[in-house]
Amino acid sequence: MPTTARLVGAVLLAILGLVAANQAKAYLPDGTPPGMMVPISGALGALIGWVFTGRHLEGGGGRSVAVGLGSAALLTFWVMFLFAFLEMIHRTGRMAYGGSPTAAVQDVFAIMMDFGRNMLQTDVIGILVVGGLLVGVFTGWVGKRFR
Repeated sequence: MPTTARLVGAVLLAILGLVAANQAKAYLPDGTPPGMMVPISGALGALIGWVFTGRHLEGGGGRSVAVGLGSAALLTFWVMFLFAFLEMIHRTGRMAYGGSPTAAVQDVFAIMMDFGRNMLQTDVIGILVVGGLLVGVFTGWVGKRFR
């Protein structure tokens, strides 16, 4: 059911995804094009903001700070997972795994760790933490105010 808190959570987490991905582009390995990283991060932010953030804070209940930080953590996990999965598909096309689906699935998590080491720098983490706090507090306020 659409509520104001879900809409605000979706919009704010999408903005957080866009800002964090734009900052993380600077830490991509040399020669790696950012491609669709920024718009996909924004779209995932909107989805997580609607499904998770807004749902938990729409009735005015819940701990808004915890939900906001959890939303930022979910956004980080799913963005890294999606791009690691896409990288695994790309490597599979180059026959990097020798036809072993188990090795390909295991490599998704290794790729996620590499992405985390490269892109989760202090400024990006700061954006995610402060942004998650703001998303949670503002969405919680909207959830209480506009039931």
